[in-house]
Amino acid sequence: MGALLSILVGGWKFFTGPMGRWVALAAAVLALLAGVHHHGVTQGRDREKAAQAARMERARKDVVRREAKADAITADVGKKSETRQAEIRWRTITTIREVPVYVRPETDRRYPIPVGLVRVHDAAARGLDPSVVPDPAGRPDDAPSGVAASALGETLAANYGSCLADLERFRDLQSWVDQQKAAWDAPAPR
Repeated sequence: MGALLSILVGGWKFFTGPMGRWVALAAAVLALLAGVHHHGVTQGRDREKAAQAARMERARKDVVRREAKADAITADVGKKSETRQAEIRWRTITTIREVPVYVRPETDRRYPIPVGLVRVHDAAARGLDPSVVPDPAGRPDDAPSGVAASALGETLAANYGSCLADLERFRDLQSWVDQQKAAWDAPAPR
C-alpha cells in the first residue's frame, strides 16, 4: 500500500509542475479528440444506415412499379395477340371455305395434280429434299397423283394460315421483348 501511495504522490508532484501540466493538457486534448472522433464515426454510421435503408426502400418500390408495368405489358400484348390470332383463324377458315368457288369440280377433273408437285409440297412441309420423299406407289413425277386441285388449294390455304399465325406470334413476342426491355431499362425515379 505504501508503494502505491508513493507513486500517487510522485505522480501528483509531476502533474503540478510545468511539464506535468503540458502532459495533462495533451492527454485531455487527446481524450477530447478521441471522444469527438468516436461521436462522429457513430453519427456517420447511423446516417449511412438510414441512407441505405432509404435507398433500399426506393429500390423496392421501383421493382414493384416495374413489375406492375411488366405485367401490364404482358396482358396488353397477350390481348392484342389473341385478337390477331382470331382474325388469322377467321381469314384462313374463310379462304378454305372459298376454295370451291375458285377451284370448281370441273377444274379438279381437267387438271390433275402431278405426283412431282405433291412430292415437292410434302418435302417443303417437312424441310426435306424432294428426292428423299418418294411416291409410295413408285409413279413417275409427271403422273397424276389423285390429289384434286381443290384439295391442294385447301392445304395451301391452311399452311399459309399457320405460317401467318406463327409470324404474328413472333412479331408479338418481339414487341413484348422490346417493351419489357424499355420498361426495365428506363431510369429509376429519384
